[in-house]
Amino acid sequence: MHSIKEQLRLLWEKEDKNSAQNFLEILKRFREMNFKKAIVSTNEHEFFYPAQKMYLACGSREIRRFWGAGDRDYVMIEYERALF
Repeated sequence: MHSIKEQLRLLWEKEDKNSAQNFLEILKRFREMNFKKAIVSTNEHEFFYPAQKMYLACGSREIRRFWGAGDRDYVMIEYERALF
């Protein structure tokens, strides 16, 4: 049996679903485990625009921006999604 973290990683990497469907499935599983919220982050770089749009489209809201760990060349964006 895989750990919860490993199960979610495997689900995220499945090729037969798109990222938004995977993200929503992960949120569903978090809800079933009585999590109250999910927090995700992505990079501000234009390469990550699809991820930024996906998180917002799935009901997350931006809660903060911060410098990446040890690297001032990019800014991270953090999103939160209530699960209740």
